[in-house]
Amino acid sequence: MADDGSIVGAKGTNGDPRDLAELRVGLRAGLERATATTVEPVGCATRDAPETTATPTPHRMCSILGDGTTSHPKGAGPTREERRPPVALHVVDHPLAHSLLTALRDRSTPPPLFRVLSKRLALVLCIEATRSAATETVEVETPIKSTTGRRIASTFVAVPILRAGLGMLEAVTELFPEVPVGYIGLERDHATFEPSLYYSKLPPLQGRLVLLLDPMLATGGSATAACAALFQAGARNVSLVSVVSAPEGVRHLTDAHPSVEIYTAALDEGLNEHAYIVPGLGDFGDRLFGT
Repeated sequence: MADDGSIVGAKGTNGDPRDLAELRVGLRAGLERATATTVEPVGCATRDAPETTATPTPHRMCSILGDGTTSHPKGAGPTREERRPPVALHVVDHPLAHSLLTALRDRSTPPPLFRVLSKRLALVLCIEATRSAATETVEVETPIKSTTGRRIASTFVAVPILRAGLGMLEAVTELFPEVPVGYIGLERDHATFEPSLYYSKLPPLQGRLVLLLDPMLATGGSATAACAALFQAGARNVSLVSVVSAPEGVRHLTDAHPSVEIYTAALDEGLNEHAYIVPGLGDFGDRLFGT
């Protein structure tokens, strides 16, 4: 394990409990100890922007490469030839996120309240996922005098994974009313846990930051398949916004798509024999729609 808690030279878990425990410990240690790490901007400026900047902000996160080795900020550690870009896991550490997630975990929370809580937590997560968006300088007339301000210059696309991702969509459209929306439909085989694509309808993705909405990053199969569809359709920047994540899912997505940023409210213990996140919050879609 590296000094910052990230996993060095880790192999795929392959279901080995020892490997999984090592992965979980490494991810958790990295999140606790990797502080004041700068995240590179992921936004894209509009063509009319005279000046664009993205304000880097410290995050609590664990940055690991797809092969399990550590990604060091410039000048902060040993360098290595980058074969693939780093994947960043951002666990949102905010009291409001903690409170909303606790209420979502509660098995007694009814579907109407579950939907409200899901939207509120998605708002917090999406604000964090767009923290490094590019901005442009604009002039504005206040009732008193002219001044300058900053306006988001990045353009976004929201893509929920059906059906559970729909519970997070309204948060994005409320923050960004003009955002185009695409949809990806995936079904998981309950015997093999492998996803299959049954629907895909996407707007143009080139030059836009894609916010992929998938509340439960469990095995990582659905998120990985959805990212593959997005990249095939022309996406370059993809951020996964998830309510709860498991170490197995993080590793799966990390290995398959190392350029994807992951924003989540919690990194849980792992998966049970039915591939449900533990402690998790149950089946998000069933609880969202009362089925």
